[in-house]
Amino acid sequence: MQLDAITIEKATQAGELLIRAAAVLGTLTAAQQRELCEATDGNLPLSIVYPIRGARHVSKAIDESLRTHPPVGLVDCKF
Repeated sequence: MQLDAITIEKATQAGELLIRAAAVLGTLTAAQQRELCEATDGNLPLSIVYPIRGARHVSKAIDESLRTHPPVGLVDCKF
């Protein structure tokens, strides 16, 4: 499937925002992240990873962002 340029651009914008969100949550300690994960039924911070991976599949800019300035500190998360 070939996505149009507008769709790719919007996915890129969303991906960049998600990378920033992941970086913010990555500043929490590992214990704080585990507590947040428990308190949100696993929805935060770990579930941020999946939409970033999705954006990476359609946007070379997101792939580049993750190589040049990945969010650090998220426990048990791989992009």
